Amino acid sequence: MKPLILLTNDDGINSHGLHAAAEALYNIGDLLIVAPAYQQTAMSRSYLRTDGSGVIKAVQFNINGITYDAYQVHGSPAQAVAHGILELTSRKPDLCVSGINFGENIGYSLSCSGTVGAALEACSFDIPALAISLEMNLDLHHDSNYGEQDWSIARYFTELIVKKILKDKWIKEIAVLNVNIPKTANEHTDIVLTTQSTQNYYIFQKPKKRDLSKEFWLKPEIKWSEIELDKHSDIYQLKYEKKVCITPISKNMTVDKKTYTNALRILE
Repeated sequence: MKPLILLTNDDGINSHGLHAAAEALYNIGDLLIVAPAYQQTAMSRSYLRTDGSGVIKAVQFNINGITYDAYQVHGSPAQAVAHGILELTSRKPDLCVSGINFGENIGYSLSCSGTVGAALEACSFDIPALAISLEMNLDLHHDSNYGEQDWSIARYFTELIVKKILKDKWIKEIAVLNVNIPKTANEHTDIVLTTQSTQNYYIFQKPKKRDLSKEFWLKPEIKWSEIELDKHSDIYQLKYEKKVCITPISKNMTVDKKTYTNALRILE
């Protein structure tokens, strides 16, 4: 029996990145494709409570001439994953792949990521998960029109990494493998294991004076301090070394033992 791969994202069911991931994976396993009905970037692991939440509609994907059933969920990426696992399959997925995302998810900013959030939701069901993102210009990260991109190299690394994960036993201490592919990558680009930078990668700009009663969206910019970067970090390796980065993320967000001991002073 082929492994069951739950394929999701945060850019929405019509994302070209989701279709590229499906093209990369359809020969590897059986696909359960479940994604938000519309663009849900930067939703982290949130659960929405709005009109229509939880409504699921069946759609079809054409992957290399083969028609696949897929599902769009009115809700966040995490909700799409939960509904997929609880309602749309009778078989526990062997792996969740979240992506391929429009834009990199690195540094402390990855905590905002809906791509990573969807993978973490799968982890909460004890399902190994990958979050896969492709570096691109910031103006495309929230684009609901899904501008044209070359997905060929992202497909290549998605297939390569998923095959490696399914071949080898998953390390239970890992919650998510966060994969980021540089836009300059080719098939010979090195893959490196990285740490998550503690710097924010996306910084919100201070708004100009405005009418606070009017709808407004804070605009991010990409900014970090090279001086403070660890050379093993995801930001450094992606932006300066131009390598494919894999960052293992733990379930346990507690500080290390030394810091935990120091924190006991709070109770004194």
